[in-house]
Amino acid sequence: MEKAGIELDRMTGTSLPGELPRFDPRTGGLMGETTLSAGEKGCPGATPSPRRRHGFANIVGKSEAMQAVYDLISKGATTDANVVIYGESGTGKELVAQAIHHVSHRRDRAFVPVNCGAIPETLLESEFFGHRKGAFTGAYMDKHGYLDLAHGGTLFLDEVGDLSLNIQVKLLRAIDCKRYFPVGSNRAKSSDFRIIAATNSDLMEKVRKGLMREDFFYRIHVIPITLPPLRHRKEDIPLLIAHFLESYGNGTGRASLPEKIKQALYNYDWPGNVRELQNVLHRYLMVGTLDFIDCKSPSYPAGMSRPRTQESYHQPINLRDAVERLERELISRALAQARNSSPGHWRRPGGTGPGPPGCWESHEGPFSGRWAISGSCSPHGAISPGLQIVESFQ
Repeated sequence: MEKAGIELDRMTGTSLPGELPRFDPRTGGLMGETTLSAGEKGCPGATPSPRRRHGFANIVGKSEAMQAVYDLISKGATTDANVVIYGESGTGKELVAQAIHHVSHRRDRAFVPVNCGAIPETLLESEFFGHRKGAFTGAYMDKHGYLDLAHGGTLFLDEVGDLSLNIQVKLLRAIDCKRYFPVGSNRAKSSDFRIIAATNSDLMEKVRKGLMREDFFYRIHVIPITLPPLRHRKEDIPLLIAHFLESYGNGTGRASLPEKIKQALYNYDWPGNVRELQNVLHRYLMVGTLDFIDCKSPSYPAGMSRPRTQESYHQPINLRDAVERLERELISRALAQARNSSPGHWRRPGGTGPGPPGCWESHEGPFSGRWAISGSCSPHGAISPGLQIVESFQ
């Protein structure tokens, strides 16, 4: 059986071992490697190790960009200053927030994640500050808010740019003086919490557009950390693959990856970043196909699946077969579009005259010319759902 691993020396000029490195689940680092310094484990007075790290807590990566992120995590963990983590979707912003929390002196208290975009506007104040019994219809008992739960710990505001201006004002006062009023109460409560926020948008641009208060921005934007997209740190892909294969192995050993799978994983740009890599690997291990699905591609008519940016790698295929398969797929999509938008464009050559068996032609729409079709069309040119392209008579 082929060993699981990626040899990237031919692709990057970097020599790596033929077998993917194994991860130690106890440390989150490589087996046989000292990946975390005493400072990173939360020991007072210790400093980060100068040696190149292959991971930090549950974060995986040894690229220069990730070394800079690890340094900022270590520095952010030594202070109670608020942190904003910037990065595209799927880059691991919450993992970084958790790492800062677990390395800091607050690690023994709660880490409270809040999805700012998922809370209805009418419930924001109650969710953050809590409420007293009878404060509003349906308030049948006292409720603790996120600030109560985060006392002594960390409040993680995911997608902080989605917070409304109204709640920003109220949070601003709580951040400044660590005191707030639950809904329906005239007695102030106090909470010692530290804010770590995350966003995939430009907060300064939101400030310029009036979507975020400038004073709120400067309260949370003390230590900014920007996570690089996976396409900018491809040397980390072998480590990430090793980590996910180890995770999905369930102690039974890791699956092997054919060489073409390794090449495909490395060459792909990963618009969905690490989360997409995890999804693709999981699907490959479950069903045996490697599909790269571009979620940002234009929408297609109902009943049509989105195109794949790469072929499925479940069986060997040469260049000629791949080109023919792609041509068939493109033509089928064009015919389906014609079927949904303007079915009358398709008819037998010469109107009702004879033609090659199964031959139909179009003078409008996405494709024009004659095509051999296995399937049936009505006398008015409507194409049956089971239509298949055979060849072109152009």
